[in-house]
Amino acid sequence: MACNKIIKLADGRNLSFFEFGDPKGKPVFYFHGSGISTGLYSEKLGNTAAENGIYLIAPDRPGIGLSDYKPERCLLEWPKDLEELANQLNIPQFSIVSESGGSAYAYACAYLIPHRINKVAIVSGICPLYIKSLQKNLSIKHRLALFFLKRSPAWLLCKMFASLKKSIENRPEDFFSKAAQKASVIEKKLILNPELQSCYKNSIQNSFRQDYKGVIDDMRILSGNWGFDLREISCRITLWHGQEDGSAPIIMTKRVQELLKNCHAAYFPNEGHMSVIQLHAGEIFRSVI
Repeated sequence: MACNKIIKLADGRNLSFFEFGDPKGKPVFYFHGSGISTGLYSEKLGNTAAENGIYLIAPDRPGIGLSDYKPERCLLEWPKDLEELANQLNIPQFSIVSESGGSAYAYACAYLIPHRINKVAIVSGICPLYIKSLQKNLSIKHRLALFFLKRSPAWLLCKMFASLKKSIENRPEDFFSKAAQKASVIEKKLILNPELQSCYKNSIQNSFRQDYKGVIDDMRILSGNWGFDLREISCRITLWHGQEDGSAPIIMTKRVQELLKNCHAAYFPNEGHMSVIQLHAGEIFRSVI
């Protein structure tokens, strides 16, 4: 079962995290995507991590789950929180597996605390959307979503997320059925799987456990200026991406691959945004130990 723990950071904030697998195994931190949290969703990954001799630690970012909200935080503050967590767990060196929006936080750690990191896996990751040369590769739908996220007032975004929470709680069949319509054939089977639906529902509910501010800040941070250049990262990074990813277009990931110095990429035909980590978790975890 998922074990939810809390540490006290130097500034007095609580940082919530889940841990799985063998505490004596190879330490790997898992960074959840945007709009979701850890909990049951990461527990499913924790089972695979345990099979591969990994000690998996999955923290919730500020304002998400039971992690205290931090007003006006920026992306480069996260590596300091992570380093404090690693220190309190007596982990000098570790690897990182990140998914979707969690990739920005993995890149930030690779940039700011490379001396603590062995390897990084970016799964279904995003790119720095503030870079105009990369924005030209976005579809009109993605450009409109980015514009909406940047320009919308907080109250409107809160209302949007409240509607999402209500939808997945009261009409989960409709929510997942709609998501499956836009998915690849492989991903559709996963989305319609009752076990995955239960984990995903729990993860969304946990992300809004306090209110909506943490999730809103998280997404706005991803769409804003990250504060560093990917070309300055020297850590070993592997990109894992589905060629039919409708949320993070593969063309963006290929552009990121060109920017990174020490990078390897694995691309999967007929797979989408959620399927890669679900179907290849064992291979992904083995790549960072």
